[in-house]
Amino acid sequence: MSRELPDHFVNTVEGYTDLNMLEEAAEECLRMVEADPTNRKFLTYAVGKVSMGTPAQRSKLFPCLDAYLQAHPDDLYVVEYHAALLAVENRHAEALAQFARIPYEKRGHDAYWLWFRTLIDAGELAQARDWIRTVWPAYSLKVRSDEFTTYVKFLWDVSWCLFKLEEYTEAEAGFKSVIELDPCALGAYLDLGRLFVRLNRPQEAIPVFKRGLRLTWKEIDQQCSYPGIIGYFPEERRQIEAQIRDELTKLQSSTTKELHEVHPAPR
Repeated sequence: MSRELPDHFVNTVEGYTDLNMLEEAAEECLRMVEADPTNRKFLTYAVGKVSMGTPAQRSKLFPCLDAYLQAHPDDLYVVEYHAALLAVENRHAEALAQFARIPYEKRGHDAYWLWFRTLIDAGELAQARDWIRTVWPAYSLKVRSDEFTTYVKFLWDVSWCLFKLEEYTEAEAGFKSVIELDPCALGAYLDLGRLFVRLNRPQEAIPVFKRGLRLTWKEIDQQCSYPGIIGYFPEERRQIEAQIRDELTKLQSSTTKELHEVHPAPR
């Protein structure tokens, strides 16, 4: 039977996480796993923290997971976490193969979402569309009732998939719902604005981009639909804001040019 996580260990790791000292948190977890590599609770807890560490730290955890699963191949709970870490490493084919070992009805909601996200990242859009059409309508009701934040993440990625498939009406409704449910979701403003740009609706895109840029960092930290534990990393947040500014600048420049063409300045 797996030994429980010691309180002092959890407090140390969560303290590091709260301070954005993610490598230190990952290192604490690796030390604990190396001391007791057969403990499934240590392994699965470590996956969440080490996934936010460095590639070198993640590479240290894989042999521990592999060894555990060789001894316990039917432990689908650990298989789920193994698949999640493979997905973080962008090892999409391996991650999907591991997820495939777990029946849909036995997947945790967050793992189910990560499976769908990996499916999109692997470019399997036809399979994703089939799943959206056959499973998502009923499943969305269950996940919304059970785990609201996972539902919003799922809805966001379903909407993104529909956008990629050029099913714009449903994608637009989805992105709008994400923003309504999670108004601090910075990236959703970028996605909805880009959809409006794709549909040649610049007058709708501009206020969406502006709303996103008005969010303060404190508000963005309150986003509930971000896939990580601590929200956006500072550099990631800056990149999204820069993309929104770039889109807005292009739109405003284009709109100004069109106005000058319609109403040329007097000579």
